[in-house]
Amino acid sequence: MSAPALGNTTGALFICLILSTFLLGMICLQAYDYYQKFPEDRAYVKFFVAFLLVVNAVNVALFMEGIYHYLIVNFGNFGALAEPYSSLNVASLLNTFMTWMCQLYFAWRVWRLSNGNYILTGAIVCLTCTHLAFGTREVVTGFKSDSLHKLNVRGSEFLIGMTLGSALACDVVITASLCFFLNKGKTGFTRTDSLIKSLILYSLCTGFITSIFAIVNIIVV
Repeated sequence: MSAPALGNTTGALFICLILSTFLLGMICLQAYDYYQKFPEDRAYVKFFVAFLLVVNAVNVALFMEGIYHYLIVNFGNFGALAEPYSSLNVASLLNTFMTWMCQLYFAWRVWRLSNGNYILTGAIVCLTCTHLAFGTREVVTGFKSDSLHKLNVRGSEFLIGMTLGSALACDVVITASLCFFLNKGKTGFTRTDSLIKSLILYSLCTGFITSIFAIVNIIVV
């Protein structure tokens, strides 16, 4: 019996691990830069940044442990590739939780900029809670299954599609809302408008990047 092709399984996971580790390094640099430049920022914001950094680091560590399980502990055991592993399920749950937390924070930002727009903020909260619900359900399904082959069914594809789709829709609504209300807040003063333009550009870049990743995930799945 010939060995199965590993490019689309452990190979893809290994590439994702490299990218995740690289991104974690960038996040650490951004966090360090934030604490250096804004030492007087509110305590809850600094705590939120630290909390997300720790959760992200734990997420990558779990991902590493999962890859180690498949590539080192079970080296040559191709049957193990068909079995779900708990570390990767927990990492997926943490990733869903981090996305939910970040989107709730931006929902609060939209709430502040829109002077308490219930409908718009409520739509963002509903979308991110939908992402959390379907993402959690997807992880629970992974824990209950004893074979990855059983996860490749129509029901699982629906869960993954709803998880990624709701996150994408939420990112788009957040980005559009921030850009709209920031642009609406222009005063006519050069320095103030220049700062607002920088904030709009920052919102577009961050929202665009997360949206691109979500679209790629949906296409790949």
